[in-house]
Amino acid sequence: MDPQQRSGPRPAGTSTHPNETEFGMHEMFFSITDQKGIIKTGNDVFVRVSGYSKDEMVGRPHNLVRHPDMPRIVFKQLWDEIGAGRPIAAYVKNRSADGRFYWVMATVVPIPGGYLSIRIKPSSELFEVAKSIYPELRRVEAEIEGPNGLNRKEAMEASGARLGELLAGAGYDSYDTFMREAVLAETNAREVDAQKRRLAGQMRRAPRAGGHGDAVLEGLNIVDDALARLVLRLDDYVRLSHQLAEKAAFVRGLADDVRLFAVNAIVIASKAGGRDGAAIGAVAAVLQKNADSGSVLFGDLGNAIGEATGTLADLLFPVAASRLQSEMLSHFVVELDLAPRLAFRRGDLSLLHGSLVREVAELVPLLNELDRRMGVLSNDVRDLRRVLGMMRALSLDGEIEAARMQDSTQFSMLFKTVRAQVETAWGELADLSQSVESFLRHDNAQELEAALARAGGAITDWTNVPMDGMPNGIERRRAA
Repeated sequence: MDPQQRSGPRPAGTSTHPNETEFGMHEMFFSITDQKGIIKTGNDVFVRVSGYSKDEMVGRPHNLVRHPDMPRIVFKQLWDEIGAGRPIAAYVKNRSADGRFYWVMATVVPIPGGYLSIRIKPSSELFEVAKSIYPELRRVEAEIEGPNGLNRKEAMEASGARLGELLAGAGYDSYDTFMREAVLAETNAREVDAQKRRLAGQMRRAPRAGGHGDAVLEGLNIVDDALARLVLRLDDYVRLSHQLAEKAAFVRGLADDVRLFAVNAIVIASKAGGRDGAAIGAVAAVLQKNADSGSVLFGDLGNAIGEATGTLADLLFPVAASRLQSEMLSHFVVELDLAPRLAFRRGDLSLLHGSLVREVAELVPLLNELDRRMGVLSNDVRDLRRVLGMMRALSLDGEIEAARMQDSTQFSMLFKTVRAQVETAWGELADLSQSVESFLRHDNAQELEAALARAGGAITDWTNVPMDGMPNGIERRRAA
């Protein structure tokens, strides 16, 4: 059969290259493999885009669709991660049955007995980074392997080293950092595109015409909406993480600076002598005491910032992965509901749902932990701003006392410098406080989990419905 006939109609207007297989931003597809990468199942979009029929794919290695332009090191990174039980994402160039190519952002997560891979159309700036470095990696590998494809281990070691150099040049400290930022960027770009299409009336949640698919979608719609809100905030999460890192460095230096200014003022005041020197020395001593007592708060804030930053880093990938899995499950429900001939594949719903349940089970505690850490951070900022308020008043008193003295320039400069530092810190912490308050979550994690459980119950009911009057055991044996 001709591959073009197998693949069916393709969405128009999505290709930028005559040899590229087309699919749209609104589409997504999945495949499930065993632990050796043998394809067990996949959805209709995968069948259409790959150009292979499902019968041609099932039972064959997933490298059936591998494109020769792909660097081996990328797949090694992928297998190392999922082999260790960790999810990973990668930009992948695949080859369809007719020899054309298509690019995807593939997110791969371990599931019982194998792996689930969800693919979307990439569109972010980071996609361009990957496309720019892959040819160089493949050149390095081919040069060492030679025409007979030998020395693959040495080739991948050299390619891995070159990958690190190229990513460092692009501002990334590791492949893991790059791919995590990439999957966030692609998921966010997809969500923004979906919002635009909703506003333009191109995308609506049309009610299904009854049936078990409706019951599943009722729960999934709530899950989708909650996760979509989180995805649209991913950029804000990343910005907050960078902001916290900057504030941590600022906070670490501030307490030492104020103490140093106060000590210098005390030393100069003791040399000046007299009543004026004693008055300035007294103000400086109180300022030093506040700086000393406030150093504990500075330390607490620095620790709170570090912990919040760590939780943010842990949170970002699960948010993106959960959203992709939730949307993929909804797509597949509609696909099955619109194609009764595929009813025997309803068991795949349980696999997709189970993977989503596990992802959300990791996500919810992280969201709760971030909420807790943001609360601690908010309290620490409030306490530190109170101490800074006292320091600001004391530095102003020092300026006033210095103004009464002859040759007071040195004192005035010291206290002005202290006050400027403290006021800068006041403003910085005011900005931080506002950012932190805006990130205190109001999403109901229990509602998210309850909606997911409701969808799971509906999937179980749907899966247990006999087909063509046959008991499910017969239906499944025939499907097999």
